[in-house]
Amino acid sequence: MTESLVLSHAKWLNFVSPGFNNYSHINVKRVNLFTNGIDNIFTKKKYLKKKHLKRLTILYAGNIGLSQGLDLIVLPIAKRFKDKIVFKLIGDGSSVSLIKAGIVKDHIKNIKLIPPIKRIDLLGHYQDADVLFLQLSDLPAFNNVIPSKIFDYGALEKPILAGVKGTARDFMKENLSGAYLFDPGDTNAVEKYINFFLKGLPEVNHSKFKTNFERKRIMDKMLVSLINRFSQ
Repeated sequence: MTESLVLSHAKWLNFVSPGFNNYSHINVKRVNLFTNGIDNIFTKKKYLKKKHLKRLTILYAGNIGLSQGLDLIVLPIAKRFKDKIVFKLIGDGSSVSLIKAGIVKDHIKNIKLIPPIKRIDLLGHYQDADVLFLQLSDLPAFNNVIPSKIFDYGALEKPILAGVKGTARDFMKENLSGAYLFDPGDTNAVEKYINFFLKGLPEVNHSKFKTNFERKRIMDKMLVSLINRFSQ
C-alpha cells in the first residue's frame, strides 16, 4: 500500500491517537504520540456553576451528520423528557434535515438548532450549558480515533455525556473523571444519566486534564522531539 510505503520512509512520524497503531498495515517501530490539545481560549475562561437548575441544558457543538447519528438519540430523548431538558445543537450537516423533520412530526419543542458560529462565540453557549454531549456512530472507522471535541469539552468543569467506543472511550475513561459514557445510540443509558443529572449536577474537576493536554504544552514537547530527531 502507498500509505505503508510513505510511513516506512518517514524520518519522524506522529499519531494523534494510539488507536492508529491497531491498523495491520502500519508496521513502523518508531512512532510518536502527540494528541490534539486544548486551546488557550478555553483554559483562560472561567465557567460559573449554576446555583439553581430549572431545566437541564444539554449542548452539542460540531458536525451534525451521519458520523454523529444525533437524530437517533436526540429526538427520542427530547420526547421522553419534554419540559425537563433542552437540547442545544450548534453546527450543520446532513442530519440537520432529519432532526428538523422529527421536530415537526412529533411537535418537539425542546430542541434548539443553531447554525455554525465562530469558535470564540461558543464560549457563551458553553457557559450556559449544564451537560456537554458527544456521540460517534457505531462504525469500525471510529474505533481508533479521538475526536478533537473531547479536548474542548475537557477544558470545562462540566459533565460530559459521551456515546463513544474503542480508543475514544478508553481515553475518556482514563483522563476525564467527569465523563459519563454510553454505547452509541443507547437511549436507555442516556435516560438513566439524565435522571441522575436532574437530581443535581455532579462536581467535576478536570484540572489535571487541562494541565496534561494544554496545546502549548503538547506543541513544546513535539518541537523538542523534532529537534532531537533531526539533530542526530
